[in-house]
Amino acid sequence: MIPHQSADLYTARVKQGYSLNPSKNASITSEDTSLSRVWSWLALYPNEVPKCLVSLVQANSSSKATPPHTLHSSPWRSQALYMCGWGDIDQKGLDLVCRDLESIRNYSKAAMISLMFFNKERALKALNYMGSEASALVSILQKVGLDEWVGKMKSLGSILAEQTSNTYLEASIRFLIGKEEYESILKALSVPDKIGFACRFLSDSELQQFIQKEIEVAKHSGNIEALLITGNSPESIEILTKFVEKSQDIQSAALLSMYLQLETPPFILNQYRYFLNNSQLWEARCKLDIEENEMGNQKRDKGKAMRCYYCGSSLALQDLMSALTINRRGMSQFSSNPTTKSCPECLKNLPRCAICLIPYASINPYFEMSRSFRTAKSVAPSVKFEEWFTWCEKCHHGGHSSHILEWFEETKQCPVSGCNCECLSLDVT
Repeated sequence: MIPHQSADLYTARVKQGYSLNPSKNASITSEDTSLSRVWSWLALYPNEVPKCLVSLVQANSSSKATPPHTLHSSPWRSQALYMCGWGDIDQKGLDLVCRDLESIRNYSKAAMISLMFFNKERALKALNYMGSEASALVSILQKVGLDEWVGKMKSLGSILAEQTSNTYLEASIRFLIGKEEYESILKALSVPDKIGFACRFLSDSELQQFIQKEIEVAKHSGNIEALLITGNSPESIEILTKFVEKSQDIQSAALLSMYLQLETPPFILNQYRYFLNNSQLWEARCKLDIEENEMGNQKRDKGKAMRCYYCGSSLALQDLMSALTINRRGMSQFSSNPTTKSCPECLKNLPRCAICLIPYASINPYFEMSRSFRTAKSVAPSVKFEEWFTWCEKCHHGGHSSHILEWFEETKQCPVSGCNCECLSLDVT
C-alpha cells in the first residue's frame, strides 16, 4: 500500500510528465538533487542502455607527473569523465563545462574542476563570481603558483579547508595541498564528482578498488547516484531495492528500472502500475507502456543468437546478410543450397545437436539474398521449424527443436551427458 503523502507526490509528478523521458524527469525532480543528477546522466544516453563503469576499466592508462599529482589518462577514462559531466581528458571541453555550471550559478564547482585540470586562470574567473566567499582562495591563487602551493601554503590550506562550508571550495583547497588529501576529497564529493576526480588522479588498480568500494557502500546505503557506476548491471537492482526501503519512492525506482532494463523485484513495478490504475491515471499508464515498448525497440539488441565457436561471428540471418560474409569468403558457388553446416565466416563446422550429433544447419544468407532479389514477396526462411536450433539459457546446451521437444517429453534433465541442469523446469517457471 502506497502512503497517502507518497501518492500525492507521485500524482503531481505524473501530471508534470514524469515517465521515461530522462531530460524531462531531471527537471521535474530538480528539488531532489541526487535523483535529478541520475536522470540528467541518463539523458546522455538516449539510444542505449548505460553499461556498468567497472566493465570499462582497463589496465592500460598512461601516466604523467604534474607535481604534486600524477595524472592518468586513457580513452575509457575520457568516456567516464564525459559520463560524469567533466568534459574529457583534455581541456578542449573545459570552458564549455564551466560555462554550463556558471549558468546555474555553480561557480565553486566550475573552479574546482578548472583547478583539477590545472587551469588556474579559468578557476579564478569562476571564483571571481563568488565575491567574498572565495576571496581568501582567490588572493592565495593570485600570489602563489600551483607548483608552489604545497611547499609554501600547506598549513594555511588545511586551516582554510576546515573553515569553509562549501564542498567544492574545500575540495579545491585540499587538492592544492597534495595527494595526502585524496581520501578527504573523495569522501566529501558526490558520486559523479568522485568518479571524475578518481578517473584523473587514481591509478588503474586504485580506481578499480575505489569503484568496487563505492558499489558496496551504495548497496547498503541505497545511494541512487551510484547507478552512474553500476549502469544496467545486477548491482543496480540491489541499490534500487535499498533505495526504496529508505526513500519509499516506488515511482522513481520503477521508472529507473524500466529505463535501465533491469530485472527488478516485481513488487516495485507492480506497485507502481497498481498505483496508476488505482488512481485512475489510465492515460499515464498507457503512455508509460508505449514509451517502455518504444524504448525497448531502440535499445534492445536483435535478440539472442548463436555464435560460431571459433570466430565468434553471429549466426543470425540478418547479421550474416548485413556483414556480407558470403561474398567476402567467395562462397557464391553454394548459393543453390538453402542451408549450410559450416560457419559462413571461417568455414568451420557449426555446433552439433546434443541428441542426434548432426551439426546445426544455418540458413545460407547468400541463398536468401538471391531469393529476395528474385521475388518481391516476403518469403519464409528456408529452414523448417523442426530443424531450428534451440538451447537452454542456463547451461547453453541445445539441439534441433524437434529433437529437444521429443527429449523433454520423457525427462526434465539436459540431454548432454554429465550436465545436471533441469532445463525443462527452468522453462516452466
